[in-house]
Amino acid sequence: GVITGVNMAFFDVTELEYIAHQLENVKSLQETLSTVLNAAYDGVFITDKQGIIQYANDRVAKFVGSTPSDIVGKPIQEFLPDTGLFQAAETGVAVVSDVQRIQGRSCIVSHTPVIKDGKSVAAVATIYFMDNKINEELARKLLSLKQQVRYYREELEKDERQQHDFNKIITNNPEMKRLKREARRVAASISTILLTGESGVGKDMFARAIHAASPRRRRPFVKVNCAAIPESLLESELFGYAPGSFTGALKGGKPGRFEQAHEGTIFLDEIGDMPLSIQAKLLQVLQEKQFMRVGGTRMQEVDVRIIAATNRDLREAMAHNLFREDLYYRLNVIEFYIPALRERPEDYVLLAQAFIDKYNSILGTKVTGISEEAQQALQQYSWPGNVRELENAIERAANFAWEGEIGIEHLPRHIAHPQIIAEEKDNYRAKLNRVDKEIIIDALKKTNGNKSAAARMLNLSRSAFYEKLARYDIQ
Repeated sequence: GVITGVNMAFFDVTELEYIAHQLENVKSLQETLSTVLNAAYDGVFITDKQGIIQYANDRVAKFVGSTPSDIVGKPIQEFLPDTGLFQAAETGVAVVSDVQRIQGRSCIVSHTPVIKDGKSVAAVATIYFMDNKINEELARKLLSLKQQVRYYREELEKDERQQHDFNKIITNNPEMKRLKREARRVAASISTILLTGESGVGKDMFARAIHAASPRRRRPFVKVNCAAIPESLLESELFGYAPGSFTGALKGGKPGRFEQAHEGTIFLDEIGDMPLSIQAKLLQVLQEKQFMRVGGTRMQEVDVRIIAATNRDLREAMAHNLFREDLYYRLNVIEFYIPALRERPEDYVLLAQAFIDKYNSILGTKVTGISEEAQQALQQYSWPGNVRELENAIERAANFAWEGEIGIEHLPRHIAHPQIIAEEKDNYRAKLNRVDKEIIIDALKKTNGNKSAAARMLNLSRSAFYEKLARYDIQ
């Protein structure tokens, strides 16, 4: 029982004291926040992103006839109707309801998402009671603004539909009329459509008209030119990217064109130029209606109608392993081949007159029509650039004519005088051939008629040299 020594241990409690101090600060801040929220006139719920209540102030507890402790842990749907909580949590954008009756009282409910690291982690639901004059006046103004927004949105949508409906596709050609009837019929479907035909025939107009005639007309129409976007950027442009997926990426990530077109239509123009690596991901969207952002970790569902267009022969591209066969058959559920302008000469003057009306409105010109001579020039030209070339020609002519009729002198030279252009090309070719012949004769003279040496002097193969000798009848 004799004490022979003492063991002493020393602990540095500085860090523990610091942590305890921080906890006291947090507790004090929480109490202050709770006091502020309880003093508020409005009711406040705080929920997680699943809608489970994590906090309720005294005002809202009294409103629903309960206590804060009894409310915490319960789904918010038990106390509030569907006023937009899940929409706010999903989109990351605050949602404000219309004036509604809850527990027998007039209220407006707002749901504000709580964002952390670019993701929605919780939501604050605030109930504004209409018992006082200020809130009542705000509610009236909010309702008035919503009605105005709804009116202007409907007017804009109506104007958009009128601009892009099938009546804007002007034609007297029987085949084009048949195409319009069939396209209008399938517009109500959700099936994928493939538009084929040369560049400039009007595939874009058909795609927009199909969307405008479909049940999705009030939702977005998103166009993507697959040939205009570099391959390195096309995947993130189509499917978006997650936060921090690459250097220079936006902090919150970026939605792609498919997300922007959700519940609407996406128009993939020049799809024949899409790289094989991205074709595989597009096939997944077509088959499974879902995709993953670049750098993302979860699949996202999307509801879009796909309209694709190309001026390439996709079957030939498949034969050269430039286009996936399985993707082709997924896209080619409904195909519309839009004929070239030269295949419908009855539309030349009709379209020209429509473009005159269009550019009179845009430019302020007063063009009244097209002279007989100019009409004949339009009829005789082959229009390799199709409707786009015709529109450009009429815009140019309107600028030079400005008023009265468009004459042949107002048309581009290659349309007004194609025979002169052809003769000039022939003359140019003849001059080139004459110079080429003189060079060969000169080379033969310098090599004393040695054809092999002359071919080497001109850096030509023997076969190419002898072909030129035969063409120019040089012995």
